[in-house]
Amino acid sequence: MPQLHANLSKNGSIPDVSGGVIWADEVNKVLYLYGGEFQDSPEEFTLWAYDIVLNQWNQTEDTANGIQRVSWGAGVAVNDRAEGYYLGGLLR
Repeated sequence: MPQLHANLSKNGSIPDVSGGVIWADEVNKVLYLYGGEFQDSPEEFTLWAYDIVLNQWNQTEDTANGIQRVSWGAGVAVNDRAEGYYLGGLLR
C-alpha cells in the first residue's frame, strides 16, 4: 500500500471543481486533476498536477489543443502503462 498523506494543501489559485477525476502517478508521486465543473466562471482547459513530494500544484504545459473540460464522467488510471482514461460526462 502507498503511504497516506493527510497534510496536502491547495491555495486559491487552484480551481475548485465538482465532478472531476484525479489520477495518481505512483512512481513520480503526482496527482493529476482532469475535468469538473466550476462554481464561478470557468477557465480554459488546463491539466493540473499536484506534486506530493514538493507539496505544490502545477499547470502542465504540454496540454494538447482541442481538449475540452467535461464533468461527471468515469475515469480510470492504468499505472503500469502510465495512462489515464475518461469516458462520457457532460460537456458545458
